[in-house]
Amino acid sequence: MHYFKLLKLFVFSALIFLSGCATVNTSDKVIFVQDTDRWVLLPFLNNTQMPGAARNVEDILSSLVLIKKRITLTKYRDNIEHETPLLLIDDVARYEKGLAWARQHGFRYGISGSVNEWRYKAGLDGEPAVGITVKIIDVKTGHVVWSGTGARSGWGRESVSMTAQRVVLEILERMKIERQHEKRSLK
Repeated sequence: MHYFKLLKLFVFSALIFLSGCATVNTSDKVIFVQDTDRWVLLPFLNNTQMPGAARNVEDILSSLVLIKKRITLTKYRDNIEHETPLLLIDDVARYEKGLAWARQHGFRYGISGSVNEWRYKAGLDGEPAVGITVKIIDVKTGHVVWSGTGARSGWGRESVSMTAQRVVLEILERMKIERQHEKRSLK
């Protein structure tokens, strides 16, 4: 009998330890979409000291949102050869320019967000640490209609990219999208 109590305590402790490595919070709102709604991937803000972290998350998200939510994203491509140097380093300006471009091209929803952590922790194992926020934006109004945020610390042998994929997957699993099929009248 004493053995089972110890086993339960061990399993419970292990679950607490393993679940403490990640946290994800999302809004509960359901997004109702039409089959004809067009989606765009807008620039993410890079709030880290790692150059290119936001573009890495954009690539991961565009792939996983197609796989998990069956949403094809058109990626906004800034024309960096013809931009001012300020636009190249100002993520807010890139986002605003991308949102204006999406409005001009008739997109309904945009996905954007921020990368708040993208690094390897100091120490012997050098565990990866990632923090990501994802937002669905109504392109016409610019309002955020859904948001989710997640952070995870991986194990010493994992890459930052692998840890980021896990965070994005956990956020997408909680993203509630309901497809509404347009009714067509018969003439």
